[in-house]
Amino acid sequence: MGDAVRSQWIEKLEDRRLLSAFVAHVNFQPAKVAVPAGYVADTGAVYGDRGNGLVYGWNANESKQMRFHKTKLAQDLRFETVAVTRLATKRRPADSWQIQVPNGEYTVHVATGDGTIGWGRSQVVVNGSPVLDGRATSKQRWLESTFLITVSDGMISLTSGPKSKTNRLAFIDITENAVSQPPIPDPTPTPTPDPTPTPTPTPTPTPNLSTLSWHAVAPIPVGLTEAMGEGVNGKLYVFGGYTDTSYLPSTRVYCYDPTTNSWSRKTDMPVGTTHTGTAVDGQYVYLAGGYPPDTVHNYQIFATTAVWRYDTVNDTWKAMPALPQGRGAGNMAIVGQVLHYFSGADIGRTDRHDHWALDLNNLAAGWVAKASIPTARNHVGASGLDGKVYAIGGAANQDANETALSTVEVYDPATDKWTAVASLPTPRALIMSGVDVFANRVIVGGGETAYNIPTSQITAYDPTTNTWTQLAPLPKKRTSGILKDLGNELIFTTGHPGFNTDTWIGTFS
Repeated sequence: MGDAVRSQWIEKLEDRRLLSAFVAHVNFQPAKVAVPAGYVADTGAVYGDRGNGLVYGWNANESKQMRFHKTKLAQDLRFETVAVTRLATKRRPADSWQIQVPNGEYTVHVATGDGTIGWGRSQVVVNGSPVLDGRATSKQRWLESTFLITVSDGMISLTSGPKSKTNRLAFIDITENAVSQPPIPDPTPTPTPDPTPTPTPTPTPTPNLSTLSWHAVAPIPVGLTEAMGEGVNGKLYVFGGYTDTSYLPSTRVYCYDPTTNSWSRKTDMPVGTTHTGTAVDGQYVYLAGGYPPDTVHNYQIFATTAVWRYDTVNDTWKAMPALPQGRGAGNMAIVGQVLHYFSGADIGRTDRHDHWALDLNNLAAGWVAKASIPTARNHVGASGLDGKVYAIGGAANQDANETALSTVEVYDPATDKWTAVASLPTPRALIMSGVDVFANRVIVGGGETAYNIPTSQITAYDPTTNTWTQLAPLPKKRTSGILKDLGNELIFTTGHPGFNTDTWIGTFS
């Protein structure tokens, strides 16, 4: 396999100086067709210097494989031109395309499809790894994928996957994420004496959950829905989400500090997302999969392989090994030092059973397949408790075809098996960031009981009795919001209907 295609971002280092970055926008098209604005044309020529500052092309003359199919369904000219790629035969090798690039880390966006013919399965492989795998239909004529790649041999290579039947490459966008000079070494630190040990604090009494009450606090600066959130060291961190009906994923990151009742802006996400699985390990928040934006068209894509780590102490981002396949609306939990990502939907929005694990102490091993979850679902809640992974509620199918689920399944890493436990009292979907552990209970906040039917329910699961208990509800009905533990209190913010700024703290007497 070539260079690993993976979600990767250069961690912010204040002592580095950013240099100019490589950018290429290439449209696959016949020579006589006008070139879209901002693009250069690939007309099927053999790999070589194109005289436009770029070196790219095919392993053989593919000019006869270039097509122009005008259709009202196309958003613009880029979707009306394609290169029809072919798999290998006994007489010739598979069609492959290459472009010369500086070594570094890149965001790449590729589009395939045809507005008139060629519906079927499309697979695209970049530098030896699959980056797009889906099926074009009469309702979805084009497929797109945005991913990140590290290049160490000066080349990005693209070819069709082995099961591709109708690969029709429309265009490719390549942007180098950052190029930097080596950092100036830090001076040798002055040794400091060992601090006097801090006495062990008196344990905090377990709160009485029946006394839960909610009160409003400072609203988040921007109304959001489908954002992600995690509580870390007594603060809430909110990532991405939608801000309006354009449904473009935001890159914004906010932090709420209950000691000052205030919000602050943090370093933006490298790539904005919604519907992303999250988990916390110490000062780090991990985010996997989700719906990233198509930066060219200004709309969202329904899956990604990207995995990121946000450092809450240093306010920096770092890429982690990518998921084996693109997923959106799946979720993630951590047990010990192992992340577990499960279910969700593929780029075609088909619910999947897959379950992968990443050992944070052995990143080189990448994500490893584990026992598939019995109930495939999207918009599912997740939590880790007592060494096990909980998959809570969620939905079968999406949008108007959604069926909200009450199913709860628990994964035991010791046996690599899933087991059904007590179902939710009512079905609950759109609770991806609405679940957390508090007082050794799994708490579920808000969500919807059916399509577009939000709820204010707060529900607690006790693993020792395998029972659910209803707690004091939210002040208002909310779906797709964020419920998290802040240490000795709960917090709920954002969500639908609308793009809410409401933020409430839940306390216990």
